[in-house]
Amino acid sequence: MPKNTDDDTEMEETIHDYDKMVAMSVIEAEIELMQDYIKKLKGPEKDLYNDKMNNLEFAKSTIESNIGIGILTPEKYI
Repeated sequence: MPKNTDDDTEMEETIHDYDKMVAMSVIEAEIELMQDYIKKLKGPEKDLYNDKMNNLEFAKSTIESNIGIGILTPEKYI
């Protein structure tokens, strides 16, 4: 987590590529970080980070769905 969420440069360096996230705890932490950051933004930059947030939420729901239907077992998840 960044030390200062008001520092745009630090936030941009902290936000990760959602395609590389596979752990629910990491995705959930990133969603929480993004929610706090998006509240401070306006204009096109806010739209960009809202899109990133939507991708994170989709990644989370995909993992949840795969667990629910049995594609992703605890053994495979670990």
